[in-house]
Amino acid sequence: MSLVPFTADIKRDTMTATAGGGETAVSSTVYSGLNVTANFPDKNSVSRRESARGQNQGPGPLTRSDRVIVLDPWDGTVVIRVNDRVVPNPAKAELPTAWKVVGVRPYEGELQLDCEDVSTPTAVT
Repeated sequence: MSLVPFTADIKRDTMTATAGGGETAVSSTVYSGLNVTANFPDKNSVSRRESARGQNQGPGPLTRSDRVIVLDPWDGTVVIRVNDRVVPNPAKAELPTAWKVVGVRPYEGELQLDCEDVSTPTAVT
C-alpha cells in the first residue's frame, strides 16, 4: 500500500448571485495546513458494512473514489463536506493538483475522505 503524507488545503465552492440573475461559484479556502495521508482505497470497502446506527454502509459498489485521504488525528472540529476539494499545499509531483471529496467517513480519532482526481490537465507546448 502506498502511503503519502502531505499538507493540504480544503477548498469549498459557494454559489453567489450574479447581476444578470444567475449564479456563479466562488471558491474559498475553509481549512489550510491540514496534515493528511493519501493512500489507495481498500478494494474490500465496496462490500463492507459499517457497524453504526441506522445500518450505514461503506462507499458501496458505485464509488468513484480513486484515493482515500485520511486526516489523523481528527478531533471532530474540522468539518469536510462532499464536493469540497483537497488541494496539496505545497504541490507534490507524485500527487494530483486536486481531488473532489465524494464520501466522508468519520471514525474515532480519524476522518477518511473518499476522493476522485479532478486535476486540471496541463497544456503541452
